Amino acid sequence: MPVIFHIPSALRDFTGGRSKVEIEHSPATLADALSALWTLYPGVRDRITTEQGQLRQHINVFIGDENVRY
Repeated sequence: MPVIFHIPSALRDFTGGRSKVEIEHSPATLADALSALWTLYPGVRDRITTEQGQLRQHINVFIGDENVRY
């Protein structure tokens, strides 16, 4: 199943203005999905992760309706 990232307006400069980014293949994990996003749009990575590779505090991640951030 493809993964769709909904990109907030503050990050769209780093996705060529796209509000949604679809990853065609089915990543096995959230980390795999994020890695695929960063391969397509490397500028997004520094905006949503810290220098240690952790998600920044203001970033939320949902799978369906469930917040999986915490």
